[in-house]
Parts: sequence; structure tokens; C-alpha cells
Amino acid sequence: MIIVCITMFYISPFSYGQLKLENDFVGSNVDLYSWFDKEIGLEKTVIYNGFLDDGDGYFEKNRSFENTNRYYKQFEFFNGSIVYDKQLFNNVKIKYDVFEDELLINLKNSNNNLITIQPINNKVDSFMLNSQYFVNIDNLTVEQGSYNGYVELLLNNENFQFYKKHIKSRIEKRSNNKLLYQFSDRNYNLLHYNKSLIKIKKIRNLSKIFPEYKSVIRKYSVNYKSNDSNIIDLLKKINLLMNKKTKAL
Repeated sequence: MIIVCITMFYISPFSYGQLKLENDFVGSNVDLYSWFDKEIGLEKTVIYNGFLDDGDGYFEKNRSFENTNRYYKQFEFFNGSIVYDKQLFNNVKIKYDVFEDELLINLKNSNNNLITIQPINNKVDSFMLNSQYFVNIDNLTVEQGSYNGYVELLLNNENFQFYKKHIKSRIEKRSNNKLLYQFSDRNYNLLHYNKSLIKIKKIRNLSKIFPEYKSVIRKYSVNYKSNDSNIIDLLKKINLLMNKKTKAL
């Protein structure tokens, strides 16, 4: 494995602030970015800075067992978008290595050959795969709650954000005298509220965070399962109640 470093001269008309969300990836300006990248070549932009797979298979070093893999959703690359070093790159082939919390990007070099690059994590602001939006926790304002890596945005509103942290565990398997690895999901949810990241396992966990809405939360806890959709539905209701309270003041 070697490190690729290309001098930057790609200048973005956007100035990315903290957590610009999906709006970074939509709108007419995306076409401008795509045209610019095509004209000068991605090899001459900051997206080309990172760790290069030099052909030893470093990035694909584990053989998987029974249709499991270390990646988000699928083994193949998604056609996605990434904000890297505060600059938007659209229509980039990306896949998310959930096991090691790393991204892989397929790019064409000056010889028109596909190469695989692992972007430098602290330069990745956010990315989008399969219409799902991910952010780097390092870009969130957090004073309590120690987490790192990438999280998927499930809900964003005026008062808080709700995320899913994707994690995969790995165990060894033997098949035909070959060592394989079986991967399985171990995801959990995080609420970003009042500059804190709080792990949410059950609906009732929200009572400690929002004690003034304890009765509403208790009803949900009794009547609904603690899955993503029900927690999101409850958080939307809490957000409305918080907004009403703010307007009444």
C-alpha cells in the first residue's frame, strides 16, 4: 500500500459549514461539479489524495462466508457523492467498509484504468450512498459522548438529529480447509442533542433526555416496538411539542 498525494487546485464555489446535510448533494450546482471533474480529471483533485491499493489486495484482504461481507448493503460499489476536504464530488463509485469504518473509492487514473483509493478519514465530511446520507462524527459539535467514525442520518430537525451507527462483527469459519469470515450487523442509534451524543436502545430511553414529555414517551413505549420507524415518529412529535413550547414563550 502506498500513499497518493496530488497538489490541489480544484476550488469549490461552496463554503461547507458544519452538517450541511442532503442539500449539499442536490441542485443545479452538482452538474457544474461533475463537468469540472470530468474536464480536469479527478486525478488532479483532492479526492485523489489517500491510500492507494497497489495491487496486493490490501483492501479486500478477507474472504467472506456465505454471502456475508464487511460492507454497507452490498459488496459492489455504489454510485454516490462525497464531500471531501470541504469539496463536493458527485457520481463517484464508493463503498463503505462498515467493519473497519473506512471508505473505498474507485477512480480512473490518467491511463483510464480503475484504481481503488481509501480516502483519508479526517478529510471526509459526509457522503451519500443509495440515497442514504452519512456524516463524520468528528464534524458534529459534541461535548458529551465519545464516538467516532461515520453515522447515517435518519432524522434531522431544528432541535436534534437522530443517527444510526453501523457496525459489523466478524467470526472465523472453516470451509473446505479455508479460513473465511462471517460478518453480522450490530447497529445502534445515537441522538445528537444539546451538544451530546446519546445512545438510544429503547423508546423509554428518551424519558431521561426529555423528562417534560415523559407521559407521551411512556405511551409510545407501551404501545409500540422500539424500532427505527417508531422512534423516529416519536421524535418528530417531540420536536413539534418543543417548537410549540418555544413559540409560547
